[in-house]
Amino acid sequence: MLGDDAGVFEQHDSPHFPQATWETDENLEPTFYTHNPPTAPEMTSLITRYGGSGIVVSLLECIKRYGEVRRLVNASEQSLPADPRKLAEWSLAMGLTGVLNSVERGLTDGFDEVVLHGSGMYFAEPGAAPEHGQVTEVCTAEDVTKAVF
Repeated sequence: MLGDDAGVFEQHDSPHFPQATWETDENLEPTFYTHNPPTAPEMTSLITRYGGSGIVVSLLECIKRYGEVRRLVNASEQSLPADPRKLAEWSLAMGLTGVLNSVERGLTDGFDEVVLHGSGMYFAEPGAAPEHGQVTEVCTAEDVTKAVF
């Protein structure tokens, strides 16, 4: 369905999918190296055991929430650029947008925790990347557990 703004597609049937997007077939994050990450079995097991689901976000939703996402990230040891065009990888912004959308849409009701999986980011400008001391490298499910807890 085309929304009030020309060029914006809207849907409200499923809270798991974008409510607004500029393109119905967009590929928001082309830097993902795989559509089947090696941590998928562990995440599937956690979801099976404890419940939960996923959510898809659009670039439009990420742009609308960018200021809020930036404030949350900048409260940690990481930081996002003020200008979202300087962000080369959107995984962290997408993940936090999804969490905020999930909370707002009631998808997290009944859960004590939300796990944001595999969120990263890097900048388009060389030298603007986080310093090595700000990065926690994880390679296994055990590494993730240690980093989170």
